[in-house]
This record gives sequence, structure tokens and C-alpha cells, in this order.
Amino acid sequence: MNEIGRKANETLIAHDSVITKRVLDRNSVVRFRVLRRPLYYRHVRALLIASLVALPAAVSLPFCGDHIDRRPIEDVSSDSVTYQAEDGVHISASWFLPDGVANPPVVILLHERGGSRQQWNELIPTLVDKDYAVLAPDLRGHGKSDPYELTNSLDALLDVAAALRWLGSRNDVDQSRIAVIGARFGADLAYVSSGAFPQVRAAIAMTPSVYNAADPLLTAIRGFAAHDVFLMAGGKRQWEEAVTLGVRIRDPGGRRYIDHPDLDGVALLALDDAIRDILDWLQKRLVAPSATAPPPS
Repeated sequence: MNEIGRKANETLIAHDSVITKRVLDRNSVVRFRVLRRPLYYRHVRALLIASLVALPAAVSLPFCGDHIDRRPIEDVSSDSVTYQAEDGVHISASWFLPDGVANPPVVILLHERGGSRQQWNELIPTLVDKDYAVLAPDLRGHGKSDPYELTNSLDALLDVAAALRWLGSRNDVDQSRIAVIGARFGADLAYVSSGAFPQVRAAIAMTPSVYNAADPLLTAIRGFAAHDVFLMAGGKRQWEEAVTLGVRIRDPGGRRYIDHPDLDGVALLALDDAIRDILDWLQKRLVAPSATAPPPS
């Protein structure tokens, strides 16, 4: 078998591996979908490899479905905004509003510790193209927000509360359809925000921390119960940590284990499948007819 045929064979094997490890969760239970190959599979593979032998080496086939067209962030118009948290800290953020959409749902993006709002540049254009308004702040002590030594992670919840107040002052978005997406530390904030703020309809936590009873962010809020949180992780260890939060979520509806142990947090956005999962969750929780019901009390 020549080099092209060998690569085609490896591609098919890798594609099968990705599919069989894809997680589907409809009832808060992680299931693995195993595809059984039909009897003629080997013949199909042989024909495909044979056909690839005649193709130039630069040709590749899109085995993984439709590619997501990602516009650069520079192509999306935005406004720089500043609002003040309850303790006086000024938060700097970017505000994106889709053109020609009346009262769109809103997505708040919370970056990783040590990062900034720019970590979401891969995702923002896709969200705006799907008619979501987007608020991407720099958390306190990060980016262009006020300097702050974030020794108590609970303080960052004041930033989320300030973002929700700022959104509440606007009349051009749907106040009843707000989601929070976070990565790493931002994932912990997104998880907690779903239960701490009644305005938050749903959340997505990308590589959250393991549950720790000594972490005030996860345990200090009385009567707290996260709800409608989609968990996403890229490696076995990260997934096991995420599940420790998953068992504490009401109406979870979605978990996603992506077998890419080298990727976590916002790095998962490099995968089209991760973005598809995000869009699917937002569609189900913010756009679908059932999303008009009030959040759990």
C-alpha cells in the first residue's frame, strides 16, 4: 500500500474511534454509541483506498461532517462597555449585538483564570451569526478590568451579577433567555451562576474543577442547586472531575466527553464538534419553544 492509501486507512480508523467514543446523554446518563460495521464495510474501504491512490497527495476528504465557517473576530462589530460591580470594581467588556434581530437571547462568556475575553474570539462570530447577543467581560484582575487580587473566588460572582444588572438595563435583548458559558475557572462560575442567579436560563461548563467541599465558590451559597448545565471535557481525568459536579446538577440534559486529552478549557473550541455541541445546547435551552418556561426555582 502506498503512502496515500496508508493515510486513508489511518483516517478511517481514526474516524471510527472518534465516533465510537462520542457521548450522547439524553437522561443524565453517559452512553457510548458503538457503530457496527456492515458486512460490506471492508469492500467499501478497499474501494475508497484504491480511489485515493490516484489522487494528488494534497487532497483530503471531509470525514467529520460539515465544517463550521469561522469568521475572524475583526469582521464582527462590537462596542466596548464598562460597568461597575457591587464592591466598586469596574469591569471592561465587549458587547456584540446581531444585526436586524429583535430581542435576541444573550450569552455571557467567562474566560479562564489568567486569561481575558479574547480567549473567546473563536466562538463569538459563530454565536453572533446564529443571532445571539454576546457579552464578553474581562473578569476582575484580568485584561482591561480593574486590578484585583482574586484570592476569594466568590468575589468573581460579583462580576456575573454586575453583567446581569447591565443587561437588565437594556431594552434590546430578551431578559428571559440568558446563558453563561465558561472555561476552567470561568466554567466553575458558569456552573454556580446557573443556580445563584434566577436570570440565568442555562450554562455550559468547559473543563470545570473537581467538586471540593472546601471551595467556597461551590459550597458557600445556601440552597444552591445548579440546573441546566452542559458539561464538556477533553480528557479522561478532566471528565472524571467534571462528573463530580454533574451528579449535583438538576435537569442536566447534556454531558460531552471529547477524546482529546491534549485540549481543555477554551482550547476545545479548536474542534468543530465542540462548537456544534454549544450551539445545540443553546438552541434547546434558549431558542426551542420549551425554553420559554421559567427557570427552576
